[in-house]
Amino acid sequence: MHGQRPDISDLGTSALDATDPVDPGSTGTPRDPQRLIDDARRAGITQFQVVAVIRPDTEDRVVLLLDHRHDDIWALPVAWVRPTETVAHTLDWLCDEHLGLAQWRAQCVGTATYESADGSEILQLAFDVAVPPDSPLAWSGRCQWWHVHTEPPTLHRLARPLMRQLHSPEPEPGQEPGQEPEPVVPAE
Repeated sequence: MHGQRPDISDLGTSALDATDPVDPGSTGTPRDPQRLIDDARRAGITQFQVVAVIRPDTEDRVVLLLDHRHDDIWALPVAWVRPTETVAHTLDWLCDEHLGLAQWRAQCVGTATYESADGSEILQLAFDVAVPPDSPLAWSGRCQWWHVHTEPPTLHRLARPLMRQLHSPEPEPGQEPGQEPEPVVPAE
């Protein structure tokens, strides 16, 4: 299970469709990620990626971005789920081996599908990984922490949809998600 995994920058043009990781008609509980993969396999998708959105703690909305090729194009930490592996094993590998996290906990926060250059559909499962304060990262490459309320750096195309969601402000009470807030007009 250890060893070099493919880099996401080798993939072709993406055609992303964000999907909801919650079962229709359920009580709003996120679906089991392995069940999402099993459903996708039945639908003909055979390639899967695990995307880790790393936050140093649960209060601060900060994301770890990696620069694999030292070209100032930033990406999220990604690993491939191999046919003989489960999502949990792949997330273990990504956090333990790739990011050097001795302790962590994760929650599935979303899924997306995109089309690779050869026309294959690939399912991504994004996890919000909380890092305990006493468990520093051991990533040896180029990386940076991005605060989600600041302008993002130049992002890899596969990171953009998830980062747009993180960058958008929380809706005001009574406001629909994605709806622009009413402009504030100063009193005369």
